[in-house]
Amino acid sequence: MYHYINYPRYRQLQESLLKLIHCSNPGINAIDLCSEKNTEVELLYDYFAINQYIQRTDLLRIEPDIDSYAHTDSGNFRYSLNIPVVNYEGTMTKFYKPNNKPIIVRNADLVTTKEKNTKYGVFFRFLIDEKSKLLGEFETKSIFLMDTQIPHMIYNPNSVSRYTMLIRLNKNFIPGDKFKLSSS
Repeated sequence: MYHYINYPRYRQLQESLLKLIHCSNPGINAIDLCSEKNTEVELLYDYFAINQYIQRTDLLRIEPDIDSYAHTDSGNFRYSLNIPVVNYEGTMTKFYKPNNKPIIVRNADLVTTKEKNTKYGVFFRFLIDEKSKLLGEFETKSIFLMDTQIPHMIYNPNSVSRYTMLIRLNKNFIPGDKFKLSSS
C-alpha cells in the first residue's frame, strides 16, 4: 500500500518546491509541474533512476481541516512517489476495503501545460461506512511511495492547506528494493 522512502536531499527538495507553491494559482488544486525545471527534482529522479517511469508530476493542495473522500486515482499509472512539501504535520492517508461499488466521477479539473490543455479523465469514489474495512493508515510525514489503486483518503487536520508533490509513475514501473510496499 505504501512505503516511506529515505532521501538524503529531502530538505533541499522541499525548499525548492516551496518556491513553486508561492508562484502558483491558489485556486488550483493540482498544478502540472512537468514543464518546470527544478534541479532538486532532477536530482531526485536521478537518485532513484525513475526518469523513464515518470507519467506526470503534480503539486497537490489539500484544504485545511478536511477528510477527502475515499477514491482511487486516475491516469495511466498505479504508483505515486509523494513528497510532502509544507503543512503536512499530522496529516494521514488511510486505505480502505469499501463495502460498496465505486461511483465513477469525471474529473473536470482542467490543467494547462505549455503544450496543451489536458483532462485527467475519470476516477472512482467510494462511500466509507461502518461496514468498510480500514486496511491501514500512515502519517504523511516524509517521502513515500503508494499504490493509488487501493481506495484511500487523506486527512488534513491543520488550519492551513497541505501541499504535496506527486510523481506519477507509469505502468512499466515495478517497485524494487528501494520501494517495498507494506501489505497491511
